Amino acid sequence: MTSSLVYDRYGALAAADLQSDEIRARAARYADLFSGPYLEVTNGRPAFAFFNPVFRIVALDGDEAHLRRLAAALRSQNPGLTVTLVNAKARLS
Repeated sequence: MTSSLVYDRYGALAAADLQSDEIRARAARYADLFSGPYLEVTNGRPAFAFFNPVFRIVALDGDEAHLRRLAAALRSQNPGLTVTLVNAKARLS
């Protein structure tokens, strides 16, 4: 699991011309993580700084079925959350 407080920061920092190799490597790692299927979880409010971050749950093994089961469980236990499966073969409704 990761949150926008981390990957947004590295994505923005890596774009700057004067960033270190370490920052660029971290940004590349997040880009790689998000190339496969993951769940994006939010409360539907705007994400801003430490308030209402967007969380991503990444299937490191690429198991979409597991993410679908987890999404269903999250929705049933937390109806106020928006849970979206991203980079999947078939999108969740």
